[in-house]
Amino acid sequence: MSAIKSKTELAGVCGVHRSTLYQWLNDPAFPARTATGWPKAAVLAYSKRKLAEAAKHQTGENSDLKRMKLQKQCALLDVELKRAELARESEALELSIQQALTVERSVMIQHVTALCQIIQDAFAQAVALTKVQTGDARMVKIMENVRNETLKRIKNEIEAA
Repeated sequence: MSAIKSKTELAGVCGVHRSTLYQWLNDPAFPARTATGWPKAAVLAYSKRKLAEAAKHQTGENSDLKRMKLQKQCALLDVELKRAELARESEALELSIQQALTVERSVMIQHVTALCQIIQDAFAQAVALTKVQTGDARMVKIMENVRNETLKRIKNEIEAA
């Protein structure tokens, strides 16, 4: 969720004049400013509460119009609050997806590492059997070169992924 950085932006988000904003800033119930600014969701909720309260207490000339305007501002703040909630949920979902992908990648790396070990063991057995059964040093050397090249290619592919 984004933070509101300036008082001008804060007044705009709240939908009030700066003089009203300064009155609200003196209210202990107004959301506290953090290192990154005022928390937008908390400011929207506070603004909606204050404007709804103000709508109830409108009297005098054009009070119906003022009340309607304040109620429409509250409805707009409701939309902004829902948008902020959806943004938070979207961020949380994105984080969950990233974590799942990280875990899945980690598991895949474990499987590939195990497969590489199986390949390495198979090559080692093949080289040993060739030594014992044929005694052909040239064939053993060729098999060792094939093993080393294969393992190098596997390692390069894993590092590239």
